[in-house]
Amino acid sequence: MKGARATNTHLMRDGRAVAGTRALPEEVPVALVYNGTTQAVMMATPDNLEDFGRGFTVSEGLALAGEVGDIEIAEHGAGIEIRMWLPEDRADALLARRRAMAGPVGCGLCGVDSLEQTLRVVAPVGAGIMLRPSQIDEAMAGLRDGQALHDRTRAGHAAGVFVPGQGVVALREDVG
Repeated sequence: MKGARATNTHLMRDGRAVAGTRALPEEVPVALVYNGTTQAVMMATPDNLEDFGRGFTVSEGLALAGEVGDIEIAEHGAGIEIRMWLPEDRADALLARRRAMAGPVGCGLCGVDSLEQTLRVVAPVGAGIMLRPSQIDEAMAGLRDGQALHDRTRAGHAAGVFVPGQGVVALREDVG
């Protein structure tokens, strides 16, 4: 499985350390590159990188999902580049925007230029959706059932999309 690797370590068994092998999740530097210019570098699990790139683009307000052109994943010794192409007007607006997300965590605030940028309006997700408690239970169970990286490493978290009547229709994991 991409996103996890086996490592030799000591495991606790019956109160004592024993030699063993355990799967650990991977986390690598991932550069988000738009029209040839790096916008941000984040640490991430190297799975589903096209989705990661599109999600970052949309959540940062850089472009709509349908405006992202070709996406190329380029692996380097130092990490991975997600190379994306935007329409000229979006690329020009991006070049005018300063943002260097250098920091110890990927909280979404590291590297912003001003306090005002922390108060940006985020588009609502699922506005107007009403779920019954049983549907919330179904969504949580579906989310848990789809976490292969977590099952293997016990060190991942997930986000998913739940559609009533269809269950969890998309799920992505990353290092916790």
